[in-house]
Amino acid sequence: MSHGLDGLTQPSFVSDAAWSKGAAATSQSNIAQGYSGAFNTISGYLNDSGNTMPGHRLWILGGITQVGVGQAGEYNDLKVFDIDSGLGHATKTVAYPNSGLFPAEWSVGTFWSLAVPSRYDASKVSIKVTDATTKQNVPVAAVQSDDGYGLFDTEISYLPKASMIKANHAYTISVSNFAGVPAGYSYTTKLFKIGSVTN
Repeated sequence: MSHGLDGLTQPSFVSDAAWSKGAAATSQSNIAQGYSGAFNTISGYLNDSGNTMPGHRLWILGGITQVGVGQAGEYNDLKVFDIDSGLGHATKTVAYPNSGLFPAEWSVGTFWSLAVPSRYDASKVSIKVTDATTKQNVPVAAVQSDDGYGLFDTEISYLPKASMIKANHAYTISVSNFAGVPAGYSYTTKLFKIGSVTN
């Protein structure tokens, strides 16, 4: 599995035209292995577990209007942009988890993030997470920033202590020392449990 099919050998039964189409599509896509069914695939991209800078989710949440989907067994390709059409910019800030209600299963064991549509200096950003239900501070590790994925210009990701992230708890996230955003960002999310879902 490779973006642009880089490093892969073209099988003899695949035509040059089909291989070229596959290379073009995968170079503009989220790709994943180990998922089957729409719910598991999209929730996997959104959770983005294992990626310190969760860019897969931002291609989905950034305001795209069209996607292309390919599925073969447990392999998925989600084409999320078209180089030839030109890329715009996201029009709003996207937090993960978002303000309001959010699935607990998508929030544990992964980086939380904040993506903004403008370029800011986030090199000295500070993140504070408070469990609004128990009134306890939640330790945060691995705070980092990037020039952004998807249609965003700046992204911040951070890892709250997993053992303190629980369903039916509300969390207040405050972002400060964000150059260019004097007031920073502050919002509250409440996590709820989805439970089992059948694709």
